[in-house]
Amino acid sequence: MEPSNVQPRSATNSPTGTGHTPLAVEVRPAEDVTLVAVSGDLDAYSVPELRSVLTRVIDATESVIVEVDLSQVTFIDAGGIALLVGQQRRLNSLGRELMLSGLSHGVERVLKVTGLSRAFTLRRLPTEAVSKAPTAGVMHG
Repeated sequence: MEPSNVQPRSATNSPTGTGHTPLAVEVRPAEDVTLVAVSGDLDAYSVPELRSVLTRVIDATESVIVEVDLSQVTFIDAGGIALLVGQQRRLNSLGRELMLSGLSHGVERVLKVTGLSRAFTLRRLPTEAVSKAPTAGVMHG
């Protein structure tokens, strides 16, 4: 999978003009698990970007598990949660799985309050072996 050259949105050129933390996504493919490490705000402005990356990852890999590392996500809103649920459904229809790892207290709380913590396989930390695999590159939508 080729990394994209599109630069992430910065806080100064965000659509709102606020201090929105730009989204960055790093993809680390491995044999059975592809790790997608996400950092920044996962909100209405960045959901299309992450959706694009996840779509390419799902289409380009045959990994049984796509693991989304949320340990560096600073904020998540309903749009971010909806994206994860949608990608989980898509992967399930293909006989594959979306796993969430590295959940901050806030993200974990949102999943528990909404009852969605039962819809995902959750890991406290990202998969060790995948975390140490060579990086395929930073991708942006």
